[in-house]
Amino acid sequence: MTYSVFVDGREVHSQMVEYRSTFSDPAVQTTIGDYHTSDGTLRAPFRGLVDEVQIAGVAFTPAFEAFRYANLFGDAVTFGERAERADERLTLVVGTPRAGASLEAGLAEVTGTVSRRAKLTAQVAGQKVFTQQVDAGPFTVRVPVNEIGEQTLTLEATAIGKPAKPGKPGQGGSRDLAEPVQVRLTVKDTVAPGAPKVSDDASPASGPNAGVTLSATPQTEDRERVEARFYAGPTIPLSGSNVVVRTRAPPRTGCPTRSSPAAGTVTGQLLPTTEGANENPFQIYEISLTGEQATQEEFHLTWTGSGDDRTVLGPRVRPHGRPLDPEGLRLGRVRRRGPARRDRARANENVVAGGKLHLLVWRGLTALPGQEGGDLASMPTADRYDWAFDHVPDSQLYAQATPDLMTHQFEYVAGVAAERKTKLVLQSGDWVNREYLSQEYQWVNAEPSARALEDANLPYMISWGNHDYSDARNGRVMLPKYFPMERFERSLEGSPWRFGGSDNIDNYYYTAEIDGAKLLLITVGYFSADNAADPGLAWAKGVIEAHPDHAVILANHNSVNQGVNGWSNDNVTRALIDPYPNVKLVLGGHIAGTGVASRPTAGGNRAYGVLTDYQSRVYGGQEYLKHISVDAENDLIYFNTWSPLLGKATSDGNWHHKVPEGAIPGFHGADSENFALEIDLGGSTKRTLAATSLTVAAGARQQVGDVRQAVGAERVSVMLNGVGSGGSYEWYAELRDPAGHVTRSAVSTFTVAGTPAPPAWDAGTAYTAGHEVTYRGAVWRASWWTRGQQPGDPNGPWQEIATTGDGTAVWTPTRIFVAGDVVEHRGRRYQAAWWTRNQEPGNPHGPWRPLS
Repeated sequence: MTYSVFVDGREVHSQMVEYRSTFSDPAVQTTIGDYHTSDGTLRAPFRGLVDEVQIAGVAFTPAFEAFRYANLFGDAVTFGERAERADERLTLVVGTPRAGASLEAGLAEVTGTVSRRAKLTAQVAGQKVFTQQVDAGPFTVRVPVNEIGEQTLTLEATAIGKPAKPGKPGQGGSRDLAEPVQVRLTVKDTVAPGAPKVSDDASPASGPNAGVTLSATPQTEDRERVEARFYAGPTIPLSGSNVVVRTRAPPRTGCPTRSSPAAGTVTGQLLPTTEGANENPFQIYEISLTGEQATQEEFHLTWTGSGDDRTVLGPRVRPHGRPLDPEGLRLGRVRRRGPARRDRARANENVVAGGKLHLLVWRGLTALPGQEGGDLASMPTADRYDWAFDHVPDSQLYAQATPDLMTHQFEYVAGVAAERKTKLVLQSGDWVNREYLSQEYQWVNAEPSARALEDANLPYMISWGNHDYSDARNGRVMLPKYFPMERFERSLEGSPWRFGGSDNIDNYYYTAEIDGAKLLLITVGYFSADNAADPGLAWAKGVIEAHPDHAVILANHNSVNQGVNGWSNDNVTRALIDPYPNVKLVLGGHIAGTGVASRPTAGGNRAYGVLTDYQSRVYGGQEYLKHISVDAENDLIYFNTWSPLLGKATSDGNWHHKVPEGAIPGFHGADSENFALEIDLGGSTKRTLAATSLTVAAGARQQVGDVRQAVGAERVSVMLNGVGSGGSYEWYAELRDPAGHVTRSAVSTFTVAGTPAPPAWDAGTAYTAGHEVTYRGAVWRASWWTRGQQPGDPNGPWQEIATTGDGTAVWTPTRIFVAGDVVEHRGRRYQAAWWTRNQEPGNPHGPWRPLS
């Protein structure tokens, strides 16, 4: 039970005290104070009237006690003067947010009541931000509150319909206007805007100086004011002449940290699809750059594609001088059909050598959990794991005293099941606190929790505990009455699980095949495992031995101890864990606290144990539970603690133990509440890495137009002028909110129609001065008659011709310039003082003069 002390309606102390009754015995004096003093005297004694103290053993919650205190004298609700409806002035009452509240910027939920149908308006910082009609009675509306800092939210209401009678002298104002309500708030902004939706009208654009409209629309229902900036630039044409793609699917345990640029097999496809059976594929792109491209200080890379529904890491740029290293230059993750961008890879990072740029796209892990600075207290996103199940700890005190919390906990589990890909819910036992016939109300209290799972079509299992049944008279009546084996079997309908069989009322098992892995989930009741000679243990051994090709997950109420490497039941370890190499995971409750343990098993294998039991915390356990996420591809299982009541992922005391590094092989994390374990459940999967587009751009992206202001979902646009005929471009938009948070859109690309590209250079063709060809994605112009001379020699017959979006020549080592020519190089413009070739701008003693 929970023992709490409230002073003036505020909870000042609470703790779990099981079965400590307060008896109404007038002979027992009641002392209020603290006797834990060095001399035995009473510290801080209570002095007051006896009616100011209440000692009660009734159900309560902190919210109810606060209400009781507020209404102690029955004056929390008062009556106003009696008035005729037609004479009554419109009344507006605001319930939430309360004065002094702290809100996140965005749409704030405002609740209240109006006495008549009215038009409700809201102002923040003197600006009208909201108008909506509401009916008489209670209302709930969402008001945009985006001004940061100390703000006043002002709400006004104007009656709609037949006007009321004019006000009497001295009453002030129309009866159709409610008295405005002002609420002082503190507004903070910790969340960046959502990525905008972008579009362009490039498809009809053509010609040497076409204009393309770039547009961005914030994706929001809010009215936040943001600044929009657009950035664009030309991309490098990619083809088989300047791109070599290598692919490979190494073993899934492999990670290409030691791969060279020549790793994998060359494929003739620019955008390949790489598949692996139980292997994580990767793709390496080798891009040959022109002289001008190679001299740029930064590069922009975008790869789009898919990796089934799993994370794709990349592209990653290879720093030359060391092997391809996923631990080096970090890139964003790619999820289902999403883009990855290596933004502004810089030349000083040694990403270019020998005129080549290498990119790596990898489907799979680049490091084990926690090694990349990830927060293991946060649950992995759905693209990081294959399926999930939940471990809900002992619920006995909820069933006895706070059943609403138990229902809320299980409704939460059911509510997030689809998002979490939950395949099963396992409750650790002690479903109720007493099995007595006189305590049947506890089984009734717990029924809504079981029905929440059943209504959501969620399979579930309960590993029965010592409070659920006993060998005493009538101790085995309630359990089979409420949970016959047929009820568990029905819960499996439509799921991958199959009911395998049972023994007595407390032992049963399921089998399933998920992602190619054969699984056996078996539970042995508390009293079957408590006696080494119990037939239930022998039955469980027979089930495990009959399924040698299944990975076994064992659920037993009393099996794992709190802390690190503690086991609580020798019968379980000796009979059901140690002899079997396929027992992978043991889940327990019973002992208040959390724990993680491991032990070697037959054949040099290892089993892990996890304890989850929060019952000894106040209010039955504060709804703490374990979310378990299975990454079958990478042989990892994530364990994450969560309390839907508190919205917290960690606790304290016996429920939060530090785990020393190296104490448990295959353990990743720092404590017993949030961690990952290396567990191979078996199975084999086909893994696909499919590229759909790749763009590479050299040089800084330039801002297009001025900054645009957008409010809410207003669409904003700029014009990109002077795009080259036949050129390909990439662009994106950035949104910046008043707090300085910046969000970037996906990168978009387009190609402007134009004259056909020059033919590809051919070694056997004779060219005369002025002929143009394409070679390795660049355009080259012959300076004199030539045949068989490959473009690229700065002293040869070919000049590389490149221009900026406005037609200015781009300096290239092979191009000939004469006095007066203007070029652009590394973002700056220069003018030639005399004839020059292969003399890079920037030397103050050379032929180039910088232009302001």
